[in-house]
Amino acid sequence: MTSLNAIYKNGTFQPTEPVELPDGSHVRIVIERMESQPAQAQAVDEIRRIMSLRFRSGEPDVAERHNEHQRCAMKGWRLA
Repeated sequence: MTSLNAIYKNGTFQPTEPVELPDGSHVRIVIERMESQPAQAQAVDEIRRIMSLRFRSGEPDVAERHNEHQRCAMKGWRLA
């Protein structure tokens, strides 16, 4: 017997990891409610939290020369 974690959403169970079963396979589901998020989901939440933080570089406009660099990259030029 194999177990896996899933999230119940919009009337369906969505596995949180890949499942190696052919489409249309019949399975038996035994529900054991988890009170807290699995470690992987907690890690993803922490990554999203960190990515939402602002980075303060000290430069007022880090994209000031974006278009100049973009043109060089498109033409295959290397910046010195």
